[in-house]
Amino acid sequence: MDNNQNVINNPIYENSTVAVPAPQNINNDQEKFINRWSFGAFSLSIIYFFASGLIKQGLFMFIPFYNIYIWIKGIVKGRKMSWEKGEWKDFETFKKRQKMLDRIGIVLVIIFVVFFALILFFVSSSLSAPTKTANNFMDDLAAGQVQSAYDLTSSKLHSSASADEFRQLMSDESSGLSQIQSYGFNYRSAENKDGISEAVMSGSLTLKDGRTTPLEVDLAKENGVWKVAYVATGSDASNPSSQ
Repeated sequence: MDNNQNVINNPIYENSTVAVPAPQNINNDQEKFINRWSFGAFSLSIIYFFASGLIKQGLFMFIPFYNIYIWIKGIVKGRKMSWEKGEWKDFETFKKRQKMLDRIGIVLVIIFVVFFALILFFVSSSLSAPTKTANNFMDDLAAGQVQSAYDLTSSKLHSSASADEFRQLMSDESSGLSQIQSYGFNYRSAENKDGISEAVMSGSLTLKDGRTTPLEVDLAKENGVWKVAYVATGSDASNPSSQ
């Protein structure tokens, strides 16, 4: 056997056990492909290195912080490093592998984006109905329509306060709910626990004299409809967003 021929059992080659150095007589288009950044390295990270024959770089990915440098280097020069290692049967074999890794990476990114978008959609959907009820409740109070606001409250609140008692509570100047200039919710959450759907809205209330105070509106779902179960201002209002 010729001493210049390098014979190894390399899994990169398809149906072949003969490895030869990467040929240097490549054309301009091939050189551009080799020097192009790799989407596969960007999206697949460690998988890209092992699939491209860059075993050492793949192992480096297990080193904290240093792996960031290796990942970026793989994105920028991954194709070039893999080609220059010289363990490819020919350019077409190399190109086929790189394109396959790019396609897999694109599919994974699309799946991730769709999955993340679905999560955002469901979270937004779960909060839209209770947020609308809380806004309607606060708008009614701001407009002085206390009875309409009372109609939006839960049966539990009805059992603890009649419409007249609710009106007196809302007219208490210390709460600020009779002096609403504007309001806003910067924290929203909803959960279903043991078959009971509850939501919490918290933010701030601006009074007509310019003062601001914390605001909390708790809601509960009754017969498929969101109702206000509790409202508090000032020190009585929790502020989860600041925790």
